[in-house]
Amino acid sequence: MGGPGCPFCEETALQTYYPSDDRIYRLYVCDSCRCYLKTIDLREIDRDVCLPVENIVTVSLDSAAREKGYRHY
Repeated sequence: MGGPGCPFCEETALQTYYPSDDRIYRLYVCDSCRCYLKTIDLREIDRDVCLPVENIVTVSLDSAAREKGYRHY
């Protein structure tokens, strides 16, 4: 993945992300601290974004992450 590191523990080596099928959303996970973060790739979307609505739309990403033992802050 590269980049600055996990926003929670700053680990850089144990991170990866999983894109949604439509490639708009990404689920970043850190295997060091077991936290996850959902993001939106604004380059892939051609509509206005309302973050509270996006949070609901992506609840399946939360479920998938929690099933794998990751937590969200």
